[in-house]
Amino acid sequence: MQMWNNFVEMSEEEQAAILSEKCESRKKWENCWNRNNNSEERAKTEKKLDAIVSQDARYANVDSRMKATLGVGNLDADQLEAFECELTEHFTKLPKVKCVKWVKLSSDRMLLHAVSQWLFLKSRSRNKAGKRITTVTNPRCDFVAPKMTLAAYLKEKNEC
Repeated sequence: MQMWNNFVEMSEEEQAAILSEKCESRKKWENCWNRNNNSEERAKTEKKLDAIVSQDARYANVDSRMKATLGVGNLDADQLEAFECELTEHFTKLPKVKCVKWVKLSSDRMLLHAVSQWLFLKSRSRNKAGKRITTVTNPRCDFVAPKMTLAAYLKEKNEC
């Protein structure tokens, strides 16, 4: 609040100078972001980053509550692999098109959210017409599938 009071007490010229400076730096940032956001260079950089992201880094991106559930022995590995295959196929072909799924069981929705986090995708479940709908989106320009599936990673991790 003190900063606002100081700003209000400044002369009109001082206020205009501060606003002009802030607007100019904001425009530079927006131009840089838009240029990078739409360029092929950004997509190439993302592919390079995806290629070097370790499986442990992907697993670190998964929510701790989901990790606890994934660590339980009665995991439906087939369903996990099916979700991962479907999302990988979808976002490889259409990286910017959201994927909408109706998943009846809450345990399966949890697997879908875990796979989304493993793939660095964003997922959200909501009610629609009395059904639980899960929407998965890709926040990046491109999508590169990991070298190892989540199910394979969990199997390898549990064997160690």
